[in-house]
Amino acid sequence: MEEFGHVFNPTDPKIGLALDVFLLDGKSRNLSALTIRYYDQQIFWFIQFLALRGCDHLDQIIPHHIRAYLLHIQDEKAWKSASVHSAARAIRAFLNFCVLDEMLSSSPWPESRCPGPRRIYCQPIQK
Repeated sequence: MEEFGHVFNPTDPKIGLALDVFLLDGKSRNLSALTIRYYDQQIFWFIQFLALRGCDHLDQIIPHHIRAYLLHIQDEKAWKSASVHSAARAIRAFLNFCVLDEMLSSSPWPESRCPGPRRIYCQPIQK
């Protein structure tokens, strides 16, 4: 498959090429331009984080990478909990797509639950 200037080889799934295929699939399913941009941005940042750690193939991703990235954006980048949760959802969707499209045999997504946004509960107003 040739798209975005790359040739995708399913026997050597580089993460960036897998992202191209993921975005192409989203466009073919008629996802909104904002949704495509959201996935592109969130997963691109994750890929950059992985590249700095020498990880550039899908089968090199392990649960530790995902946890480390989520902690990185939470602690070092000071993202709000809802933004961290949003990034986690995008990564999970991408990895699940890679499994469904047979680029990965199983998802490296950690068994633990996805981080949820902090909720602030207000007391009801008494009349």
